Amino acid sequence: MTKKFRALILSCTTILLCVTVAVAGTFALFTDSASIRNHLKAGTLDIELNRILLTGETLAADGTVSTVNNTEEVAFTEGTSRTVFDTENSVVVPGSFFEATMEIVNNGNVAFGYWIEVVPASGTTADDLLSQLTFTVTPLSGTPVSETIDADGKLSLGSETNHVATVSATTESTTFKVKVSFENSTTKGENDKAKGQELDFDLIVYAVQATA
Repeated sequence: MTKKFRALILSCTTILLCVTVAVAGTFALFTDSASIRNHLKAGTLDIELNRILLTGETLAADGTVSTVNNTEEVAFTEGTSRTVFDTENSVVVPGSFFEATMEIVNNGNVAFGYWIEVVPASGTTADDLLSQLTFTVTPLSGTPVSETIDADGKLSLGSETNHVATVSATTESTTFKVKVSFENSTTKGENDKAKGQELDFDLIVYAVQATA
């Protein structure tokens, strides 16, 4: 192979390499990146329920109607054996009532609405007494809501979509009153049907995040 021919081959090879580098270079684009740190924290809905006052009228040991005025504060935490109306040893007659002033303490940072359900114990046979009980909840500001037990044996004072009241996220605490009354029926013999009947029921306070 002559020197001239080898020089020609080297020249062609050099050209091909230059073309290859040029083509590859068209894909070497500038790149860069930026990172922004994000942090999310879920809000909290955390309430406490306390009774700060209990008033009412019940039957005393001597058979007369006695006034209740109990200023003892009771915290209703998990495991508490106390009842809202302290009715374990109480006897009621037509015209009797109990009214508890309750405090809701807002330990969270979420606005919420609350409502109340009254649920008689399963298998209760005190239907006549139930039919003469009226439950009323009165928010700190707002309209009182009153209901009697319905045919399904349940009562709702407000609902998940129709709150008794709404509490803002900045409110540390608020109060409401819940009352149970043994209505004195004017129908002949109606009061007598409830004689001797005993009733257990749960009073449940629900809270749910409020929406705009």
